Amino acid sequence: MNSDIDIYRSYIEDENISFCFYFTYPPTSEEVVEKTKEILGYDIYIFDIFPEINNEVKNIPEPLSVMTRSSIEMFLEKDMLVTFFDTFRILFGKINEK
Repeated sequence: MNSDIDIYRSYIEDENISFCFYFTYPPTSEEVVEKTKEILGYDIYIFDIFPEINNEVKNIPEPLSVMTRSSIEMFLEKDMLVTFFDTFRILFGKINEK
Protein backbone atom coordinates (compact mmCIF):
# COMPACT_ATOMS: atom_id res chain seq x y z
CA MET A 1 0.00 0.00 0.00
CA ASN A 2 1.45 3.37 -1.00
CA SER A 3 1.18 6.13 1.54
CA ASP A 4 1.28 9.90 1.16
CA ILE A 5 4.40 10.27 3.34
CA ASP A 6 6.88 8.27 5.43
CA ILE A 7 7.25 9.33 9.06
CA TYR A 8 9.84 8.10 11.57
CA ARG A 9 8.59 7.63 15.13
CA SER A 10 10.91 7.68 18.17
CA TYR A 11 10.08 7.04 21.83
CA ILE A 12 11.75 8.27 25.01
CA GLU A 13 10.52 7.53 28.52
CA ASP A 14 11.23 7.18 32.20
CA GLU A 15 9.03 5.60 34.87
CA ASN A 16 6.67 8.61 34.95
CA ILE A 17 6.60 10.18 31.51
CA SER A 18 6.72 9.07 27.90
CA PHE A 19 7.23 11.08 24.71
CA CYS A 20 6.72 10.07 21.11
CA PHE A 21 8.39 12.26 18.48
CA TYR A 22 7.66 12.24 14.76
CA PHE A 23 10.18 13.15 12.07
CA THR A 24 10.21 13.35 8.27
CA TYR A 25 13.65 11.65 8.31
CA PRO A 26 15.36 9.01 10.49
CA PRO A 27 16.49 10.98 13.58
CA THR A 28 19.51 10.28 15.73
CA SER A 29 19.11 9.38 19.39
CA GLU A 30 21.00 12.59 20.23
CA GLU A 31 18.31 14.67 18.50
CA VAL A 32 15.57 12.98 20.50
CA VAL A 33 17.48 13.44 23.76
CA GLU A 34 18.07 17.15 23.05
CA LYS A 35 14.40 17.71 22.19
CA THR A 36 13.39 15.97 25.43
CA LYS A 37 15.79 18.11 27.50
CA GLU A 38 14.31 21.25 25.91
CA ILE A 39 10.79 20.17 26.87
CA LEU A 40 11.66 19.04 30.41
CA GLY A 41 14.04 21.90 31.18
CA TYR A 42 16.66 19.71 32.84
CA ASP A 43 19.51 17.35 31.94
CA ILE A 44 18.79 13.66 31.63
CA TYR A 45 20.82 10.47 31.94
CA ILE A 46 20.41 7.75 29.30
CA PHE A 47 20.06 4.23 30.73
CA ASP A 48 19.62 2.38 27.45
CA ILE A 49 18.45 2.57 23.85
CA PHE A 50 16.49 -0.24 22.25
CA PRO A 51 15.61 -0.66 18.58
CA GLU A 52 11.92 -0.58 17.67
CA ILE A 53 10.87 -2.76 14.75
CA ASN A 54 7.22 -1.85 14.26
CA ASN A 55 5.95 -0.32 11.04
CA GLU A 56 2.38 0.53 10.14
CA VAL A 57 0.38 2.32 7.48
CA LYS A 58 -2.64 4.24 8.69
CA ASN A 59 -4.80 7.28 8.13
CA ILE A 60 -4.13 9.90 10.77
CA PRO A 61 -7.39 10.98 12.48
CA GLU A 62 -6.20 14.51 13.25
CA PRO A 63 -3.38 16.85 12.17
CA LEU A 64 0.03 15.50 13.25
CA SER A 65 3.04 17.62 14.25
CA VAL A 66 6.31 16.40 12.72
CA MET A 67 9.84 17.79 12.68
CA THR A 68 11.61 18.36 9.38
CA ARG A 69 15.34 18.00 8.71
CA SER A 70 15.66 21.81 8.98
CA SER A 71 14.18 21.65 12.53
CA ILE A 72 10.93 23.26 11.47
CA GLU A 73 7.64 21.93 12.81
CA MET A 74 5.24 20.88 10.06
CA PHE A 75 1.65 19.66 10.41
CA LEU A 76 0.36 16.75 8.37
CA GLU A 77 -3.27 17.06 7.35
CA LYS A 78 -6.03 14.98 8.88
CA ASP A 79 -6.81 11.77 6.96
CA MET A 80 -3.40 11.55 5.27
CA LEU A 81 -2.21 8.02 4.68
CA VAL A 82 1.08 7.74 6.57
CA THR A 83 3.67 4.99 6.82
CA PHE A 84 5.14 5.03 10.33
CA PHE A 85 8.60 3.55 10.83
CA ASP A 86 9.50 3.09 14.50
CA THR A 87 13.18 3.79 15.15
CA PHE A 88 14.16 3.28 18.81
CA ARG A 89 13.08 3.62 22.44
CA ILE A 90 15.28 5.53 24.91
CA LEU A 91 15.06 4.97 28.68
CA PHE A 92 16.18 7.98 30.73
CA GLY A 93 16.32 9.46 34.22
CA LYS A 94 17.14 12.82 35.79
CA ILE A 95 20.85 13.54 36.10
CA ASN A 96 20.64 13.74 39.93
CA GLU A 97 18.84 10.32 40.07
CA LYS A 98 21.74 8.25 38.64
